[in-house]
Amino acid sequence: MALLDWSQCRAVERVPGTVSGAWVFKGTRTPVAVVLENLEDGMTIDEVLEQFPG
Repeated sequence: MALLDWSQCRAVERVPGTVSGAWVFKGTRTPVAVVLENLEDGMTIDEVLEQFPG
């Protein structure tokens, strides 16, 4: 799988020292990769939102 360049996406950010510098949804500590992995594994969007409340 090709890696995506998240640097141009305004909905995410990478903050050194926060969640080990992983890409997270802006203003949260929710890693983008974890959400995408859960969706790939068959979780619904509602289930993901329950797991990672705003």
